[in-house]
Amino acid sequence: MKNRIRILGIIILCLQTVSFGYAQNSATEGTEFYLNFMSNNGQAATNASLSLQIRYVVSKTCYITTQYGDGTYLDNNVQYTPGIYSRVVDKNKCYTQPIAAGLVSNNQYIKITATENIGVYGLNMYQATTDATTILPVEALGTDYTILSNDGTSESLSIMAPLPGTTITIKDAAGTALVSNQSLSTGTVSIYSVTNTADFTGYTVESNNKIAVFISKQCGMPHPGGGCDHNWEQMWPGNTAGRHYLVWSMSRNPSISVNNGQSTDYIKIIGLEDATTVTKKIGTTSTTVTLNKHQIDAFNTPSGVTVSPYENNSAGIIELTSDKPFLVDHILGDAPCIKWISSIEQRVTKAVISPFIPIGTSQITYHILHIIIPADSENNMQVKEVRAGVETNVALTFYTNITNPDYKIAHKEYAIADDVMIYLDNPGGFIAYITGHGSAESYIITAGAGAFDLSAYFTVDGTLYQVIDGTTVCGAGIRTFDATLWGANTGTPGYLKWYVNGVEETAARDQSTWGKNLTDGVYTIRMDVLDMDNVFHQYTTTFTVSVTAVTTHPSTFTASMCYNSGNFPSALSITATGTNTSYQWYRNTIASNKSGGTIISGATSISYTPTSALTAGDYYYYCIVTGDCGLDTSNVSGKHTITATVSASLSISASANNICSGTSITYTAVPVNGGSSPGYQWKKNGVDINGATASTYSYSPVNGDVITCELTSSVDCTTNPVMSNSVTMIVIPSVVPSVRISASNNTICSGTSVTYTATSTNGGTSPTYQWRRNGVNISGATGSICVYAPAMGDTLTCVMTSSTTCASPNPVASNGLVITVTPSVMPAVVISASANNVCSGTSITYTAVPTNGGTSPGYQWKKNGVPISGATATTYTYTPGNGDIITCELTSDITCTDSNPVISNGLTMTITQMVTPSVTISATPN
Repeated sequence: MKNRIRILGIIILCLQTVSFGYAQNSATEGTEFYLNFMSNNGQAATNASLSLQIRYVVSKTCYITTQYGDGTYLDNNVQYTPGIYSRVVDKNKCYTQPIAAGLVSNNQYIKITATENIGVYGLNMYQATTDATTILPVEALGTDYTILSNDGTSESLSIMAPLPGTTITIKDAAGTALVSNQSLSTGTVSIYSVTNTADFTGYTVESNNKIAVFISKQCGMPHPGGGCDHNWEQMWPGNTAGRHYLVWSMSRNPSISVNNGQSTDYIKIIGLEDATTVTKKIGTTSTTVTLNKHQIDAFNTPSGVTVSPYENNSAGIIELTSDKPFLVDHILGDAPCIKWISSIEQRVTKAVISPFIPIGTSQITYHILHIIIPADSENNMQVKEVRAGVETNVALTFYTNITNPDYKIAHKEYAIADDVMIYLDNPGGFIAYITGHGSAESYIITAGAGAFDLSAYFTVDGTLYQVIDGTTVCGAGIRTFDATLWGANTGTPGYLKWYVNGVEETAARDQSTWGKNLTDGVYTIRMDVLDMDNVFHQYTTTFTVSVTAVTTHPSTFTASMCYNSGNFPSALSITATGTNTSYQWYRNTIASNKSGGTIISGATSISYTPTSALTAGDYYYYCIVTGDCGLDTSNVSGKHTITATVSASLSISASANNICSGTSITYTAVPVNGGSSPGYQWKKNGVDINGATASTYSYSPVNGDVITCELTSSVDCTTNPVMSNSVTMIVIPSVVPSVRISASNNTICSGTSVTYTATSTNGGTSPTYQWRRNGVNISGATGSICVYAPAMGDTLTCVMTSSTTCASPNPVASNGLVITVTPSVMPAVVISASANNVCSGTSITYTAVPTNGGTSPGYQWKKNGVPISGATATTYTYTPGNGDIITCELTSDITCTDSNPVISNGLTMTITQMVTPSVTISATPN
């Protein structure tokens, strides 16, 4: 039975409300950064074994400008989309050479500005030893720094002033001023070093404006096991010092044998004020050490590290608490690497982090994400990984250390080349680190640390995270209230006041533990504590306490229902108040929560889902709740009837499956056990079709559409809804067929046959044809070729019926062809002679007179049927012999003539032989 009410984790510091001028995920994100890669190994910038990198973590598209001290650019207003980017730095432009003792200024710096908040990390690598550091934005810088260093050689500090008019003072651990009010040039780097080996621990750097401070060690030896690493780290301002730290061993493998070969980590703390009492809770053992200003205490994390040092073992969480601020440094044991550790006051609610992924000669082989959260906020912790723009939610396993159950810890390992952005979100806050591990090197980088204002100690969104335990108690009696406080003004009268229902409990003033007799009821408890930085400012927290017995309320199911193996009901549930409550559900065959009930094995949660693995019948349910304040029984549920299994089904069919584009199809649903009024919902490609709720559905599908129908049966106790089979439609695109005809001759003589040819488009493999004359089918003319003798004015067309599926329109008619038909004429020729009866040896001229001979007819004169060579004119002259028959053959040049050539009439010549006349004279004698 609990009787103490304790407030855990109330941290009273500077709690003024601060309005930030920009939105951020964590205090390590910003829009302006300054950094300098130090000469911590005494090597020249051109040394091949030296590698320098900066890394951008971009969560929102922005433009980045990165400028060297010599005025040149690495990036000049370059757009970056969300992602992580490693940029190799030009060593000659940003690397500071070894310098003499004292304070020296040069211009070897890098300034980074972005149009949106980004995260920046730096990597300094020499001879395969890597050290990475979180780069703090200008917004997170401060004006006072206390250096927590490590023994080594050639240590140096680099200091940069973002604002003009900045002066600094450097003091050693004893408070002696080594540099007083030294002016710094804006944008340049001032280097402070000493000639001999020096440990800068306890040195302070103070300024009138915000400054960036880096420390480097040529060969730091931070771990008692030995080893040497070239460490480089940005210092955090004094306002980030805390009173409450959580550390644990981050070394992964106890068998590692590099450098010092340690499987434990090394923790160093330094006091910032005299008489600083630090309590170290390691496992179940708590020890206390008192430190004066700048005094050091160091210890190893517990040995016996397992391969997974996060579960319930001696390498779990180590809690460091103090009444005054102090600083903590964490050194990895598996390869010497240092890291300034943030206090629990600095945990934030949101952050973005990523592995560094060194390049060049780095030997880093894997990375680990480490997270600590309050014990009761595991369900609120969100981890998202983004790779190449693809977001994945990650469920980590959080382990509770049995010796410190107030916190939980988780980890996840990442590959060397995993370009992943890790988004962290927890309203209760968290502390997170990434470590890199290799055969001879390591590094630590952080998320959500380096707060630039004390109000960020609690959470970026401004709400204090607090755990209230025991807000419900049983019955009347004296209840004790207990508050654990840090930083309250304990020396001021009235620094702590308690109120019950608005009335101060004066006897409890300045008492962290007090008791009051409370009867049944609800009480408002308020605690006021003076702020340590302002005695006139008061921090107030209010919570309620209920003094009550366990109460229960009815089950959520009060109405009757029926179901079977295909129709499971929703869970029955009750509401119950109380502490340490437990539940046991019962089943009954009568409507009673008192008698006849049977305990349900395993049904011990606040809700229970009835099973149908029972015989048919009526059943009732109720729950008995037991708690610190007694037990109570819920009301009985409504009747739950188990019936025999009724299976509904639905099949659908389509009026056609293969259709042409634009064809309307009707689908029909045929239900089985659908009942008298089944419900239908037709779906196309899995999406409901608006208004399609009848047993049939008609529409014109497109190719590939998948049609289904969802049936909601009206039969009692069927599984609803049920899905039908699917019908996938094959829709064939329509094609447009066409046919054109041509003729072997467009102009013919009457009676001449013409060959007509049909040429089809989209006719398919076996189109059919029908030739038509003047719109009338020509019998038998069904091929692609038609031979026909047209008459004058005849028009021939061809109708093609395509064999291609989904041809439209079909059939189609061709163009019409009209052939010019010229009527035939009869040519003739008549010949005459210049004389018919002539004397032998007389020359005769024959003349041909043509009819329908055309413009240039041809002539061929013949004698006795034999052509006379060269006699091809209209006249022919020769000396005939007796009986010669002369004819002339006419070839007309008129198109479309009949009987061409034609022969003329024949002329037979009568030839009278020449006689020699003679005359005889006689003389009569006179």
